[in-house]
Amino acid sequence: MVVIPAIDILGGRCVRLTRGDYENPTIYADDPVEVARRFAAAGAKRVHVVDLDAARGSASNRPVITKMLELSGIELQVAGGVRTAETVAGLLEVGAQWVVMATAAVRDPHVFERCAIQHPGRVLAALDVRDNKAAVGGWLDTDPVSIGALVGRWEFLPLAGIIVTSIERDGTMSGPDLQTLARVRKMTKLELQEEITQELTENPLLEELQEGNSETEKTEGEETPAADAPPAGDAEAPAQQCDQHR
Repeated sequence: MVVIPAIDILGGRCVRLTRGDYENPTIYADDPVEVARRFAAAGAKRVHVVDLDAARGSASNRPVITKMLELSGIELQVAGGVRTAETVAGLLEVGAQWVVMATAAVRDPHVFERCAIQHPGRVLAALDVRDNKAAVGGWLDTDPVSIGALVGRWEFLPLAGIIVTSIERDGTMSGPDLQTLARVRKMTKLELQEEITQELTENPLLEELQEGNSETEKTEGEETPAADAPPAGDAEAPAQQCDQHR
């Protein structure tokens, strides 16, 4: 199991949203580049970065993300508003190791499939679940297609994996939705990433899941494993966050 800290960017700052609520963000730091640098110094090898402004189509934090991609010793997977082949290619060209597609993966399957085939092992699908449906458009809407149909559509693409998010738990520090994760695990052999908001403790279902393909767990909160947390005593360090991929 690999813990991936995440940085969500809104208006150029590091934030956490609760259940995708843009109106009441919790702000953790003003400089995402410095936060990424601290994660790298603490031992993180991979960081999940989300452009929340791009996700809802209101703005873009691309200049900040480009600076983050210049950091050495750490690989980034970039999400938020990644909906065209041009965006995918542009992010990979400037240094992203992986890109995450959510809305396009659900609503524009031809573009998504083309991106996955053109960039094998570099594209992740985001499965953001609300009321048993896939959320899209910065989590501001849902699509009627079933989760099973989506995962089945993705199963034979050369993806880097699927990121599973239970929106009702997002940002609430209530831990992983292991039932949804187990359900998706049975649908696919692709690597899964699950967003969580507290330390994973011993859980029989989690142990069962880990016996299958390796899952990458993304964590936030004060109880995150020390290997991927900011240095102890750093009062300004944000909680490790894995949120909206959109």
